[in-house]
Amino acid sequence: MAADGATVLVVDDEPLNVDLVEQELGAAGYKTVSAASGEQAVIVAAKSRPDLILLDVMMPGMDGYAVCQSLKQSEATRDIPVVFLTALTDTFEKVRAFKLGAVDYVTKPFQPEELLARVGTHIALRREIEAHRKSRATIQRLVDEMRHDMVGDSPAARRLREQIAQVAPTDSTVLIQGETGTGKELVARAIHEASRRRERALVTVNCAALPRELVESELFGHEKGAFTGATQQRRGRFELADGGTLFLDEVGELPLEAQAKLLRVLQSGEFDRVGGARALVRLRRFPRQADRRRPPFPEAREAPWRLMAPRCWWSTTSR
Repeated sequence: MAADGATVLVVDDEPLNVDLVEQELGAAGYKTVSAASGEQAVIVAAKSRPDLILLDVMMPGMDGYAVCQSLKQSEATRDIPVVFLTALTDTFEKVRAFKLGAVDYVTKPFQPEELLARVGTHIALRREIEAHRKSRATIQRLVDEMRHDMVGDSPAARRLREQIAQVAPTDSTVLIQGETGTGKELVARAIHEASRRRERALVTVNCAALPRELVESELFGHEKGAFTGATQQRRGRFELADGGTLFLDEVGELPLEAQAKLLRVLQSGEFDRVGGARALVRLRRFPRQADRRRPPFPEAREAPWRLMAPRCWWSTTSR
């Protein structure tokens, strides 16, 4: 397991033990700091904020149990995982360590492979926990920011804002469902504004208003001479939304032939203009709106819908 610049505090009153542990950790890529007593360990831990503490139990003065208790009582060091290094094999002593807040123990004499495995596991776990906390904090910040744009503080409204905050930082395709007048376009705009793409365009397409014969040209563009009246090349909505967000309003109203081409775009991220011979690659988000009373692509057979489903990682309902 990669050390990735993590720092380990080694606490032991025996200099030879400290030197041995530091050699093993250093060879594995870890940074180390050390303390020769319990009292010194509390000070060093608060100052250096290591990623993990290897703590000897039997020390004169402040023993390992007292040190662990002190660390867990301090807000500055409470979250640092503590692994005991002990020659004690009594179950009572091990249980006592866990009750004081230790996450693990390594019995002396230890095998270097076991020590490194436990250290790596607990550092990785701590970083996952910290990342999760930061993610939740980010989601809460986005939820709070959306209160200015989205009116309502009911449990359903709060859940909707939380869903928006979760999906906005990703590049997932989003299906927005809800009856007419429930604010599906507002949800799409909130997703766009909370995303990394907010500096780029949000392009809205009312699929129900597109003339049947011009649907593909409007969505994907066309080349000069592709059909009668195509006197010049024209970019479609997908190209206009390049790097931003494309919101397909009333997507269930698209004709069947356009649905098939849209499914291909959702799967591969590639499309070609009408009359074009070269596939264009465009990576963007596709929030799609569907009436809650019927699924999107109502005319599509079961097979195309199965093809689309893996792309719909997120589905949110506007009420």
